[in-house]
Amino acid sequence: MMKYIALIIVFLGFVLPGCKKKEVLEPSVSKIEYKLPQGTNAFDTELVNIYQNYGSYFLYKFNPAVDFAWVPAAVGTDNLFSTKFSCEQADEAAVAKVLPFVQKNWLSLYPDTFLKRTLPFKVLFAKNLKRLVNPNSADNTLSNTGISSGTFPNTILGYYHITISNFAPSFDGMTVTQKTFFKGDMHIEYWNYMFATGKVAMATNFASVSNYTLTVSASTMYANGFLDTRAKSQNNPQMYDIRTYVKAITNNSKATLDNTILKPTNDTKGLVKQKYNLVINYYKTVHNVDLQAIGDAVLVP
Repeated sequence: MMKYIALIIVFLGFVLPGCKKKEVLEPSVSKIEYKLPQGTNAFDTELVNIYQNYGSYFLYKFNPAVDFAWVPAAVGTDNLFSTKFSCEQADEAAVAKVLPFVQKNWLSLYPDTFLKRTLPFKVLFAKNLKRLVNPNSADNTLSNTGISSGTFPNTILGYYHITISNFAPSFDGMTVTQKTFFKGDMHIEYWNYMFATGKVAMATNFASVSNYTLTVSASTMYANGFLDTRAKSQNNPQMYDIRTYVKAITNNSKATLDNTILKPTNDTKGLVKQKYNLVINYYKTVHNVDLQAIGDAVLVP
């Protein structure tokens, strides 16, 4: 059994989509000790390999009160700074099925060098990830994608970790549509984490295309280069805006985008296409990450 002791940086005060707080990173250092492998299953060897390759702990055994220690963050477009979440550690028997899904639909779509530089200190495999308090709604659970009320979230991030849910027998009962949202949620939370911690920057010139002082409606947002109506009201409109683009691209095929946000009758001034190209070209050139290839990737259920 290998024992690793690592120093982690806890990032405080960052803002994710829909947030209203100032975007400031204030590091403090904590000493965390984990042991790998956590068991004697065949997949434990793979989790050790992930740590050795990328320096990130992928844990299916953890103390939710300590390791999850959920802190205020926001996912999707919901403001969750007053929200509390809870989760349970993974069903060990489910890891053998869900881990390959995570690897094939998330990790395998990025270069190894990128993963090594950008993965969080730890990724928690969980089940029953749920919202305990939501100040904005009567719902007590959350779907990152907003697919329906009363659904459980697939992923969420804290200051220095990402938690992935569905490590439970219920994974077998998920539909292709639900697994497609699951895939998309893993990618957007990964990018939310990277933007929040400064591991990736905003695409060059992206923020100079649209006018962030405009109030737009559902009928005028595309013409002004926006994918929703909320950018102006955010503390950091430009960062919120680029996250909506990353989400749209990684969650949809190019064919779908061509028939929706990039359709000339919607994108009447060509601003959405201009910003789309800036995002695609920047991350492909700077990080060797093809975001559209992620959106086009066929789900491996």
